[in-house]
Amino acid sequence: MKRILLLTLVVISFTACLKEDGLSPNTNASPLAQQTVVMDTTGSGTSGGGGTTGGGSSDPQFFNYTLDGQTVNLTEPQFTGSTGFGQIISQLTGSEFFQVALTLAGRSFPDTTRLSIFSNTVVYNETVTKRYNGESGMFIFTTDSPEKITGNFDMVMTNEANANDSIIVTNGSFSVNK
Repeated sequence: MKRILLLTLVVISFTACLKEDGLSPNTNASPLAQQTVVMDTTGSGTSGGGGTTGGGSSDPQFFNYTLDGQTVNLTEPQFTGSTGFGQIISQLTGSEFFQVALTLAGRSFPDTTRLSIFSNTVVYNETVTKRYNGESGMFIFTTDSPEKITGNFDMVMTNEANANDSIIVTNGSFSVNK
């Protein structure tokens, strides 16, 4: 938990003071060229379980969405956390990733989280210096079990350094092993 909070603080402080450039399409980006992220917090030395419980499922994982009309299908999202709080990270490249913070305690599933302008539940880092926060839309968590968490999402995300810069994320779905 302390590591997650420290990581969040570092990311926020690093991105808060950087000047942003204008938005332009990344013609070199491709959903097929992805860097694998492996987070093993079980202490087992393998990447199979993920999460802090070391459980997990052998079912296929995915984190799919359409970003401004371009379909992205990722197959190795990672969950870290505990039964009360968690985080899903789905990485496209070294600096381009989705981060979803979850408060799991006290929820019954399925459950819907409606995003607002004050929400930082969902973050999309396009680059090291360009970060978008989920501003409107929703995350629908369909299941949460000791093995996995699944759901769907659609949202508008706004650049935290430039309110006139936003992206649209639709047709989102995920299945992440714990």
